[in-house]
Amino acid sequence: MNGTISNEAFDSASGAGSFDCTFPDGDATSDVAIQLEDSDGADSNLASKTVSIANVAPTVTLVGPTAANEGETKSYSYTVVDPGVDTFRLLTGYPTCGLNGTISNEVFDSASGAGSFDCTFRMATPHRMLRSSSKTRTERQQPGQQDCDHRQCRSDGNTGWPDRRQ
Repeated sequence: MNGTISNEAFDSASGAGSFDCTFPDGDATSDVAIQLEDSDGADSNLASKTVSIANVAPTVTLVGPTAANEGETKSYSYTVVDPGVDTFRLLTGYPTCGLNGTISNEVFDSASGAGSFDCTFRMATPHRMLRSSSKTRTERQQPGQQDCDHRQCRSDGNTGWPDRRQ
């Protein structure tokens, strides 16, 4: 058996009993069994069950502000809850401050899974904002006007930002 037995109880008058098993980290199997002896010294049959132990994924909780002004640095922390006895590693690319943030002061404890980091935020430039959305051709485009990605094409064939004087 891979588990730890606790809360054993047995009533010899009724023959009823129970116990709890706490299992280590999965994925694994463990055989849980019980066998008794009567007062004459005769052994009972062996009653057993094979228990499949599943590895439960950890749960991460992130704590920190949800708003920032341009140029501000905000601090974030995180904790991990995992029923198993695990060590942890950060996945590639995490933690992250997103497209408009820069990470600094990163701390991580692989034994507990706890950590912290700071994000310094900047405003998105118009070029960055346009790149994140997709341009769709509309019927308002002039005949012969070419698609210029995230920029608008001018009638002289050059590309640039839209002329707001129209």
